Amino acid sequence: STCPARLIISNFSQAKQKSSLMAANQETLRDQSRLAPEIITATQYRKCDEFQTGILIYEMLHRPNPFEETPDLKEREYTWADLPPLPVRSLYSQGLQQLARLLLTVNPSERIQMSEARACLQCLLWGPREDLFQALGCGSGAGPVSGATASQREATLQNWLDLKRTLMMIKFAERSLDTACSVSLEDWLCCQYLAFATTDSLGRVVHILQQP
Repeated sequence: STCPARLIISNFSQAKQKSSLMAANQETLRDQSRLAPEIITATQYRKCDEFQTGILIYEMLHRPNPFEETPDLKEREYTWADLPPLPVRSLYSQGLQQLARLLLTVNPSERIQMSEARACLQCLLWGPREDLFQALGCGSGAGPVSGATASQREATLQNWLDLKRTLMMIKFAERSLDTACSVSLEDWLCCQYLAFATTDSLGRVVHILQQP
């Protein structure tokens, strides 16, 4: 056939299972380890994708699904402390651990949205780094920020954005002169992030990542 091959991926994990035969099947019970608690109880379905994204963070870092390892977690009101820690192997580990916890919160209304999770990942990948905010006294353990400190933080964030944007343009200019080296997909994604980032959006992301 001259038609190109197609891969169709379907996900029926939210389909309602009414058969008692299905409920008793061990494979079915294992598959339910990926479902958000509110899916199993059929209370709501609004943030189930966020929950499964939190599980994917564990699995992409070669860790087991915490709800498959400990099935009774969903049977009680678990907290962040009940989730297994991710090994600290890079400067991204702590941020990814915090992101996974925020996505796996038992209460769907307290789960962060997918757009916020994407913004957190962008911040972890391309900055600003946490040490920049700690240097300004904006760490998670800091109290209320005074007006002067808030102004200083906003100015520093704007300077960081201006510097990163300038460096990105220089990088693009250098790549355009080198025919053997093209702009990578990561460069374009980083460029998109820097183009639309603001001091307010960066501040919101840092607040999310530094939640106790």
